[in-house]
Amino acid sequence: MLKYDIKIAIVYQSSITFNINIYLMKVLLIISIFILFTCQLIASNPNNPFNEIRGSFNKTTTAKNVAKSAFGLGFGIYSASKNKKHFSTTIGFEYNLSRQTKSQETNSHFSSSNNISSSIHSISMPVTQRFLFGKTKQLFLELGTYVDCNFYSQKKGYESGISPITLVSYQNVPFTNKNFAKVFSVGPSIGTGIIIPLKKNEILLSTDYKLGLTQLVGEGYYSNYYNRYFRFNVGLKF
Repeated sequence: MLKYDIKIAIVYQSSITFNINIYLMKVLLIISIFILFTCQLIASNPNNPFNEIRGSFNKTTTAKNVAKSAFGLGFGIYSASKNKKHFSTTIGFEYNLSRQTKSQETNSHFSSSNNISSSIHSISMPVTQRFLFGKTKQLFLELGTYVDCNFYSQKKGYESGISPITLVSYQNVPFTNKNFAKVFSVGPSIGTGIIIPLKKNEILLSTDYKLGLTQLVGEGYYSNYYNRYFRFNVGLKF
C-alpha cells in the first residue's frame, strides 16, 4: 500500500509540474509577443506608437442546440496610422474574456455533464483596414484578421455517470476543467462604427464580429467549440 501511495504521489507531482511548465511557457510566449509587438509599433510610428484605446463588452455566438451565449468583456491598445484620405491601418494588442454555457454535454460512453459554464481568457493581436466616409464625423467599415493566444480557459459543471471499472454510478459531482482550449486560434473580423471629434481627441464608437475558425477542443464528444462573438466598443483616439 505504501509503494502504491508513493507512486500516486509521484504521478500527481509530475502532473502539477507539467501544468506549471505549460503555464510558464504561455506566459513567456505572451511576453515575447508583446515585446515584438511594441517594437513594431515604435518602429512604424515613433512619435506616438499607441494612439488609440478601447474598452468592450462582448456576447458569444454559438451553434444551434450546442451551447448558449454569455457576456464577456475586454480592452486594448492600438496603433492607428494617420488617415490617408479614406483609409487607415490599425494594429492592436487586446485582452478578451469570452463565455459560453451549456445545459448538457456528453463526455464519453459512461458519463455526461450538465449546467456547464466555460470561459476563455485571450491575448489578441488584430490587424485591420479601416475605410472612412465623411469629413467631421467619420463613419467607417473595418475589415481584418486576428490571432488569439488563449492563455487560460476553464470549464465548470456537474458530472454524472457510471464507473467502467467498479460499475458504481454517481450523480451531479462538481468538476473544474482548466486549460481545456487550444493555445492559439485565428479568424477574420468585420466591424462598423463612427469617429466623433472631441477637442484635440476623438471618440470612437463601434461594433464588430470576431469569427473564430479554430476548433478549440479535440474531436469527438467535445467538438463544435469555437470562440466567436459580437463586441460593442467605446474608445478614445488621441
